Amino acid sequence: MPNKKEKKIIDLLIATKSKKQAEDFLDIFLTESEVEEIKNRLKIYQMLLQGVSQRQIAKDLGVGVATVIRGASELRNKKVVVKRMV
Repeated sequence: MPNKKEKKIIDLLIATKSKKQAEDFLDIFLTESEVEEIKNRLKIYQMLLQGVSQRQIAKDLGVGVATVIRGASELRNKKVVVKRMV
């Protein structure tokens, strides 16, 4: 369950009414490396759902195997939600 600070972030995300506002939100609150991290995580989920091996994903994306394993664990726990989002 989200705490008060997390609820505020969620409220801000929901309040974005356009792609431009969402882009502005990311620019204001995240660094380029944090955005890249999110993009990598999305790519990890997509590749896992396509059946690509964890080692191959790590190699292709230039991330550690532990990062892919963490993504695989999240995917196992929340597969239905992740599938809808990616």
